[in-house]
Parts: sequence; C-alpha cells; structure tokens
Amino acid sequence: MREISMQNWILLMFWAMSPCVFAVELAVDCSKAAGEIRALHGVNSGPLNNGGTVDLSKEFREIGVPLTRLHDCHWPNPDVVDIHTIFPDFKADPLRPESYTFDRTDDYIQAIVKVGSGIVFRLGESIVCLIKLRKSDAVK
Repeated sequence: MREISMQNWILLMFWAMSPCVFAVELAVDCSKAAGEIRALHGVNSGPLNNGGTVDLSKEFREIGVPLTRLHDCHWPNPDVVDIHTIFPDFKADPLRPESYTFDRTDDYIQAIVKVGSGIVFRLGESIVCLIKLRKSDAVK
C-alpha cells in the first residue's frame, strides 16, 4: 500500500472541503405555457382535529390542500389511522373481520376525500403510541 505525504493529505482535505461550483444558465420564457407544475405540497393530518371536535374542512377547501398525509392524526390522543386503532387486539385472528375497527378511520378519511385532497396513507404508529404499546399487553 502506498503512503500519502502530509502535503498531499492537506491538499486532499482542502479539495474535499471546497464547494463544487458549476455555472448554470437557466432561461424561462414566461410568455409560453410549457405544462403544469404538479402540486407537491400538502399537510399532515386531515380537517377533523382534536378527536373530531374541530372541523377545518372549510379552510382545507379554501387553501386547496392537494395531499393529506395520515400521520399523528388526532395527536396527542390518536384514535384513528394508527394500527392499534384499526387492529386493537394483537392477539385477535387477523383473518376475521370482527378483529378490525374501521369506523372512526373511515369517517376521518371520508372528511379528507370530501375536501378534495389526495391521501398519503402511512400505515404505522405515532411515536407517542409506540411508547404506550410497548408497555401494553398488545405487543407481548
């Protein structure tokens, strides 16, 4: 294996830390339509908040929310979307429909659909719930 001199190490460090600068010229002709910019923004959680006691559907429609990510819904007391709310008894038979409770989550999702937003469904647990679930019998 070849040794590298101190001088070369220093040069290598300066080269690695120096920013790469590339000159790029970008021209935009705003007088011509070239297509539509796809909406990539959105919100976290739907228009029903605080356990459904606050309905922000009107505001969601007004601002035109294109995407709603289902994460930490009804935080800090999640009662929709999270796995433990849909499949509350981890000892239950997953092949039996009565092992699931979809009602509250279905209502929550319906409110999002009604305001015209798309849904990014995150199947999992909110971090607060994970701590509670680890302490419960549901995961044992």
